[in-house]
Amino acid sequence: MGGFADTARKVLRRVADELGELTFSGLPFTIPARNESVDALRRRRFIRRRYMQRWPFPLRFVAAAVMSISWPLNAFVVTHRLLRSRELEYSTDARWMGWCPVLDVWRYAIRLNLLPSEVLDFGLRSVEATSGDHWLSNIDTPRALRSLCSGKAAPIVDNKVNFAKFCAEIEMRHIPTLADWLDGKGSAEVSPVFNDPEGRICDLVLKPASGSNAVGVELWERIGCNYGCGGIVLTLPELLERGRKLSATGIGYLLQPRLGPHPEIGGFENGSPTARIITGRWPDGRVEALVAAWYQPVQGDFASNVAGWLDGRWHEWPINLLSGRIEERRGEVPCRAVSGSDLEGKLLPNWDEAIEMTTRAHAAMPGRTPALGWDVLFAEKAPVLVEANLSVEVASMQIAHSKPMGQGALGNLIDAYIYET
Repeated sequence: MGGFADTARKVLRRVADELGELTFSGLPFTIPARNESVDALRRRRFIRRRYMQRWPFPLRFVAAAVMSISWPLNAFVVTHRLLRSRELEYSTDARWMGWCPVLDVWRYAIRLNLLPSEVLDFGLRSVEATSGDHWLSNIDTPRALRSLCSGKAAPIVDNKVNFAKFCAEIEMRHIPTLADWLDGKGSAEVSPVFNDPEGRICDLVLKPASGSNAVGVELWERIGCNYGCGGIVLTLPELLERGRKLSATGIGYLLQPRLGPHPEIGGFENGSPTARIITGRWPDGRVEALVAAWYQPVQGDFASNVAGWLDGRWHEWPINLLSGRIEERRGEVPCRAVSGSDLEGKLLPNWDEAIEMTTRAHAAMPGRTPALGWDVLFAEKAPVLVEANLSVEVASMQIAHSKPMGQGALGNLIDAYIYET
């Protein structure tokens, strides 16, 4: 009976999650814009169609009905709350004039199938209506790109243990896995005293083998012969036992060293910043870097993905793809008013090597993988790969560069696969 109850709870939780996502998924169809280019409309329709194909055919009609009703209502409520929380052009004193900004943002969100937060962050109310059609949604664009994948790439990318093994097989520098546990089983792969690649005793990171936004990640800092996290101090055997118990819940865990930044990258005391490099594999097999941005963690976060960009706690800057220079942020987002004086103009060390690493790793990835988002840590000696992502995050990249990705190399890549299919 217990097994049946657990299964029923999992099914109900899955249904609840799917229904919850539908309220943020936009309309099931694409609304053509006035003077919209044929390519832009074709791309938006392709992305929307790919997104709807995630459900079996009979359920698509139910999903479409739920989306058509819940999305406009939810978008209006979210828009109202966003404008009040950010205090943008909203006044509770002006009963009608105060609602005009709400209706304005809501209208763009409905027409472009974008989250209200994306309409605000992308500044779409102050641009030409036609240029807004090239901004890629962070909901359905990653899913559409992922749906184009085939082969054995997903098990490698979605599991950090498998990813580390893949990097080792192709002789690619990566953050080593010191120990891993799957379903409560596993053992340390190195000596009892965990060292970084340079042989020095270091802090450790205990994290799930899968997942995103650093959910479940724990930083254990070296305290003498022990390790501490959140007021808890454990010996090394106790820490290994903790990893085994956490993985016994059905989620695999792994232990990795915490690597520091390159000495030429100064002013990053807040944590370990990373560069996100998006690479694309064209239908003819060519692999090239498409766009890149720098993600800087805020005070108190040890990594740039501890809190998602929607929380306003990622600080992203554009990177010149040719030179590796962190460029000036061309736009300011109200929830992230951060000075970039210590960042802008910095030249990332070994940038050409980082580009070569990501493109070579993408070329070695089995199966068809149109786009991959690589997190690269510029460690003390050389760049290392942290992880790869099939669900390419486009929102923060567009914010960093203050321009729509649909008008750049990523949009051209999507168009190439549209014509192929």
